[in-house]
Amino acid sequence: MTNNKIFRALSSSTRIKILKTLLHKEMHLSGLARELKISIPVISRHIKILENVDLINKKVYGNTYILTTKTKN
Repeated sequence: MTNNKIFRALSSSTRIKILKTLLHKEMHLSGLARELKISIPVISRHIKILENVDLINKKVYGNTYILTTKTKN
């Protein structure tokens, strides 16, 4: 992974807000969308970008998953 991809992922203020929120607590996708007042499809796209640069983890519980930052491991 190049630094370019990481910097590109962090270039969005929305993605920065997502990371700041997840630093304080683990959240479900819909709860995160509700807290940031963003639609679920939009937040899903942002989450996918952050996952691709390995900044966010998904903990899977059956059909549900909880989002957390890599620093929470």
